Amino acid sequence: MAGRTPKHSWSVGLEHRQGKPVAWRIFLPVLGPDRKPIAGRRRDVVRLDPRLTQKQVEKVAQQMYLSRLMQVDGPHHTYANLIETLVDYYERAVVGPRPKSAGTAKITRYTIGQISRYLHDKIQGQLSHPSPPDELLPDGLNAEPKMYAHIWNLIDQPLETFDHRQVSEFSDYLCRQLSATSVNMVLRSLKAAMSWAIEQDLIDVNPVRRGAMVPAGTVTAGARQRVDRKRHLTWHELTRFFAVIDGDARLFCQMLYLTGARASQLRALTPAHIDRERGILSIPSGKTKGHIVLWMPEMEKLLADWTGWSYITTTYTQQVRRVLNELGIDLAQPLHGFRHTLSTVLREHGGLPLDDIARWVGHALPGQGKLVTGAYDHSHMEALKRVAKAIQIPWD
Repeated sequence: MAGRTPKHSWSVGLEHRQGKPVAWRIFLPVLGPDRKPIAGRRRDVVRLDPRLTQKQVEKVAQQMYLSRLMQVDGPHHTYANLIETLVDYYERAVVGPRPKSAGTAKITRYTIGQISRYLHDKIQGQLSHPSPPDELLPDGLNAEPKMYAHIWNLIDQPLETFDHRQVSEFSDYLCRQLSATSVNMVLRSLKAAMSWAIEQDLIDVNPVRRGAMVPAGTVTAGARQRVDRKRHLTWHELTRFFAVIDGDARLFCQMLYLTGARASQLRALTPAHIDRERGILSIPSGKTKGHIVLWMPEMEKLLADWTGWSYITTTYTQQVRRVLNELGIDLAQPLHGFRHTLSTVLREHGGLPLDDIARWVGHALPGQGKLVTGAYDHSHMEALKRVAKAIQIPWD
């Protein structure tokens, strides 16, 4: 620990480990009704990014100390960090003894991730050498909230100072990357977490006000950006991709392309779903009910010794996105894009009707509005054979 710099009733210090700076630490006193530090009370410690200058850290410390002075006349709250509080809410109220729905848990995880990115991007402007977000932030809806622990250690955001103005700024940040519906989903999740914080006597007022919601029908910059992004790969991009990707992620993408299945369905696939005698591969249920595709010779070559998937879907998403970025390909949905790619290849190169393609990927039949998951009659099997024959292989 470097020598501390006393400033009135607070101090700062730069923590080192093995000779390298790891974090700035701010030591803040717990104040009594007389606005003086309570004797014998251990001071609160706040950790900030070590790349900040001492002047920047001292400015933050002064603001936090003044904020405490202004709050001593009202009810005293234990110091709480915003992200730490959100994670606490997730573990105790969302997946705790009386768990909420899986959808609520998923949205809460996503909200924690978006808040972490917002704070990370906000602090990057104050750093002389910003780090890429991917170095610090996990990706995907399934990232466990504790994976963001280092964010509240490096970028401190007191819960009590997170007011409606910052919520408005956070909303604007979301609008640059998400649709209005998604922005409001995150804000409603944040509002629920803040209501829980009030119940825990951590804050007095919910900073997420009704006016923070984006009006229905608003076309945000994020929504326009999503429309403009590619939904499928061209044949040239497909061959380039498979020439680079390797390991288990390559096999996962190969099967995504051959089956046209959703990533969640393929991730649930096991060797038990393969019926070699009948020549059928049963696609498990996911967002929709399960369906079947034909067991192709290429699948036999790929899955001859396969015993199951090694990673969760999020890991495959990260690996595929990394390869796509290296190739300069901007695909809106890295894994789901293979489903769109197969459909496009079958239509443009194979010349197959939509009805045949829908039967293979388990989609709704054109004009019927129902999924192909029921009886597999002769016409259905003939359609599957036409698709299997038309699928072109983009790898060696």
